[in-house]
Amino acid sequence: MRKQFSKFAQVAALGLALTFTLSCSTDGGGGNNGGSSSSVGVGGSSSGGGSIGDSCGNVESGTNTMTCGGKTYRTVKISGRVWMAENLNYAAGNSKCYDDSESKCDTYGRLYNWNTATKVCPNGWHLPTSTSIEWYTLSQLSSTKLKAKSGWNSGNGTNELEFSALPGGGFFNGSFRDIGESGYWWTARENNNRVDAYFANIYFGTDKVLLDNSRDKNTFFFSVRCVQDCTVCL
Repeated sequence: MRKQFSKFAQVAALGLALTFTLSCSTDGGGGNNGGSSSSVGVGGSSSGGGSIGDSCGNVESGTNTMTCGGKTYRTVKISGRVWMAENLNYAAGNSKCYDDSESKCDTYGRLYNWNTATKVCPNGWHLPTSTSIEWYTLSQLSSTKLKAKSGWNSGNGTNELEFSALPGGGFFNGSFRDIGESGYWWTARENNNRVDAYFANIYFGTDKVLLDNSRDKNTFFFSVRCVQDCTVCL
């Protein structure tokens, strides 16, 4: 749903958009919003309190790291794009810890519904697309190279690309499932602007990264990996 803006708000939004002009590709229907609000949300409830859509704010960059929302994350460059090498763990609205356990968030990051996932990445970063050079590129690689060396019930990876994918599971229609066996990550692509959105899946029983069928973007909660915006993608 899109809100109707006043003329004043439209002008202000246009000015902001011009300030953060980017040339990276998106999925059209997705809610890619790496350069959105610089405010930091306060929704700390595991069931999803706070202001939906607040990003974790501005980023402080280090050597192969980025800090946002008080947490520092490792980063890695794969096929010309800089990815977070850990799942996002920022308590925005409509996010959960697996089993409502903060210790699970510490290990696997938080789970988000799709609408929050499209807005939660920090300024200068965005939810990855499922086409072009982002999740689609990873789907052409062996998942063994992306999976962490430990943490999987079976089928640990080599982590050759230092992506450190973990099986954080997800939240499906009211229940937590698949921790230790699968990792699920939202993409920025909606299913023809319907109630569904697409996601990536790494499963212990296959050597592939699956760009899976869409799921209800409101009731399913998956992990988020953010990708850095770029003006020239190499």
